[in-house]
Amino acid sequence: MGDKAVFALYRDLDKNGKGVMCSTISYQFDAKGSVSDDGLHNTSKYFQKGLPRGLSVLVDPNISVKAIVVTESPIDALSHKQIHKDDGRTMYISTCGSLSEGIKKELGTVLAHAKERGRSVTLAFDSDLAGRQIHKTVSELSHVNQVICKDSTPSRSKDWSQELLSILGNQEMLKTLQKELVSSEQEHELRKQKSKEPTVMGLELSLDRWEDR
Repeated sequence: MGDKAVFALYRDLDKNGKGVMCSTISYQFDAKGSVSDDGLHNTSKYFQKGLPRGLSVLVDPNISVKAIVVTESPIDALSHKQIHKDDGRTMYISTCGSLSEGIKKELGTVLAHAKERGRSVTLAFDSDLAGRQIHKTVSELSHVNQVICKDSTPSRSKDWSQELLSILGNQEMLKTLQKELVSSEQEHELRKQKSKEPTVMGLELSLDRWEDR
């Protein structure tokens, strides 16, 4: 078996990025696989069956957020964070490739909070057609909420995970880095949430129930 990276997904985010864990997204990858669209090796992406999708959130709960970066995937968020070396006061929001009406509503809430708190917002989507379409939709949402967003686009590659790969110039280094980032950040958060909230919206949170994207 390969390795699995699991990211918690949230709804009803408050001004500090805290929300209700509604489901998870799982990335299954093999060390011998090639780099996929999500930047992991031989990666398959799965959402949990029967549970609502939400936003992936990467933020330090003990700091005051001053900036928000919106990406397509949590792996892109981790890669963007590594490349740009933020000061630790940035909240990363990922759509996980989904822009359903529910996700757009959640993003609208995030943007409204950003407007209220005077936070900068950066849209850091992929440079391919799908990324440009997501950028257009989120830009329209930001306009509705009167938020002026900055743009951050990979200059060497299609997405931020591949951009990091290009910078590092070594797939093994990237794979090791991603494992360390996932282990230290999101998997820790997921375990913490599971220990406190064994149920999601009244349903048992079973990590055995997945569906492909």
